[in-house]
Amino acid sequence: MEDGANHFSLFILRMKKEMFDTIDGKILRSFEIVRKVGQGAYGQVWKVRDKKTSQFCALKKIYEAFRNATDAQRAYREIKYLQRLNHPNIIKLISFHRPESSRDIYLAL
Repeated sequence: MEDGANHFSLFILRMKKEMFDTIDGKILRSFEIVRKVGQGAYGQVWKVRDKKTSQFCALKKIYEAFRNATDAQRAYREIKYLQRLNHPNIIKLISFHRPESSRDIYLAL
């Protein structure tokens, strides 16, 4: 039975990785993905090129930002702080995007 449970666990891990690595189609219409930069507990970051301006930026996907009140508040705070802060050592928020098909949110930085 353990062997079956291990296979199932690996399957679930692969599905979660696919889900998190997937970028919404609406976002892909605006940005060309150059490469994945990193990943953390709350999201992933890619180097992207804005298709309208041809400028490069970072695109941060915050996983399920509106799953519950705590996660929604965390995402809201991050956006508000980035909008207000103006310091040479802090990256600037260019825009944020809601995808069509998930509760994620994307920040262009």
